[in-house]
Amino acid sequence: MTRLLTIIARNGRWMLVAGLVGGVLLPGLASLMRAGLFPLIAAILFVSVLRVDPAQIARSFTHMRRDVPLVLFLQLALPLAVAAILHLGGVSGPLASVVILTLAAAPITGGAGLAALTGLDGMTALRLLVWGTLLLPLTSMLPLQIVFPGAAISPLEPALRLLGVIALAGGLAVVVRQIWRPGPQSDAIVMLDAVSALLLAALVLGLMDAIQPMLLRDPLQVTEMLAAAFALNFGLQIAANTAMRRAGSDPAVGGAVALMAGNRNLALFLIALPPASLEAMMVFVGCYQIPMFLTPLLMRGYYGRAVRH
Repeated sequence: MTRLLTIIARNGRWMLVAGLVGGVLLPGLASLMRAGLFPLIAAILFVSVLRVDPAQIARSFTHMRRDVPLVLFLQLALPLAVAAILHLGGVSGPLASVVILTLAAAPITGGAGLAALTGLDGMTALRLLVWGTLLLPLTSMLPLQIVFPGAAISPLEPALRLLGVIALAGGLAVVVRQIWRPGPQSDAIVMLDAVSALLLAALVLGLMDAIQPMLLRDPLQVTEMLAAAFALNFGLQIAANTAMRRAGSDPAVGGAVALMAGNRNLALFLIALPPASLEAMMVFVGCYQIPMFLTPLLMRGYYGRAVRH
């Protein structure tokens, strides 16, 4: 069993690829996994925090002065700036709307796990997830009104629900870690890495249940949305990483910020959006999972070069 977990931990990036492929080829299985997304999210958060040394968690609160302005820029200033550019350029429609919503969304829940698989600082990713979710009801007010003028839309309820999951899963992990203190290179950490990879693969499988029907119905639209998703996701990561490096940030920390800048929890908005708008946006939501969960495979070399230099 230990050998199997070691193999899974070393090949965690390929587990995410398996989840993506399974989501496209097996929509029935993906639908079953989708029903358990919230328990999966809680388990991923638990394992991500459990992997972190308690002293590192305590030190994380000292970064508030940097984290909060970063979140305000990423989730408020950036979507408003892009919305203004799109308006001045005469660009509108579902794609423009979903780009603004993506930029206004909080970082993805599995960001700490993705950061670990990419060789970046998972604690930074976790902090940005917490602050991004906490501030989401405030930061999303103007972007939502731009996309849906006059509509009474608020992500408050889903954001509070996710914050509750973060508090419960993270708090339990902190308590367990205070009792159980494995070494940084121990078999226990390898086991946690393997479990994290399996949980992330299950999560991506559950988020991909709508891709196959979309692909069969309108392959051209899916191709266009997929190209837009890759451009937005990787473009944001590269731009943010470049900015963090020029600011003198530690490469592993700056890379984690960049990873979270490009990978956003657009699904949180789905609960709050008008039903009529969901169908057009679900194409992009499904496509956005692909660059998101391919990040550890396709971007690890890019971030690795930054870390080495």
